[in-house]
Amino acid sequence: MQKGGQEVPPGLTFQGAKTLPRGNVVFTANSPAGGVWIREHRLAFIRNLGGVAKIADAVISVVLENVPVGFCVTERALRGLENTNELPKGSINSARWMKSQQNRRTGQKTAHLLLNFDVPQSANLALRKGVYVMGNRSYTRKLTAEPPRCYKCQKSWTRLQHLAANCPSASIVCGLCSEAHHTDKCPLRNEDPQKHFCVNCKVHGHRASDKLCDTYVKLLVEMNKRDPGALFKYYIVDDDD
Repeated sequence: MQKGGQEVPPGLTFQGAKTLPRGNVVFTANSPAGGVWIREHRLAFIRNLGGVAKIADAVISVVLENVPVGFCVTERALRGLENTNELPKGSINSARWMKSQQNRRTGQKTAHLLLNFDVPQSANLALRKGVYVMGNRSYTRKLTAEPPRCYKCQKSWTRLQHLAANCPSASIVCGLCSEAHHTDKCPLRNEDPQKHFCVNCKVHGHRASDKLCDTYVKLLVEMNKRDPGALFKYYIVDDDD
């Protein structure tokens, strides 16, 4: 890059490179500032790599709860969020609604929005202070993995076994009572939760999606053993950062 007239920060080097199973390569710079500089000059960096190389943005996700559905996810709007909430300029890589707009209820006023940040420091600022959207303060939390569940048989695991589209169950299973009908058609929808029956732990008193279900908690603990960072409110940042 220096030969092409690009001014490179003094001392910037790569400590190593690792090839991932799908052929992607992860480069490790010798400082966080070096990584930031490379992202800012990505076009020149990619040209020097040649071929069909491209740089994938980091995805450090923060969930914003109860955002007004009138918010339009545009580049200009994201820069406005950064300015309003005193977040670093350009720190929000992208955003999307957690649930597609087609699946919203009639008259729904708020929905959950997912913000993807470039570095954990920026994400932690949003987690610490919350984010104001259209004058409303939205509660923020990390996007963490939860035990996946099939919406046909209602079974949960630590790793996804199948989707509803290829579920081996002969009939659909209700998430409230475990009988053979759609959950939204269950006659127990407005009844005492003690009448509900969980298909995962086989006991009455809660539905299959209950976050306090013994089976759900056991699966979540097992998943957190593989990713201890999920237990913390904030994203882990290296001391040197």
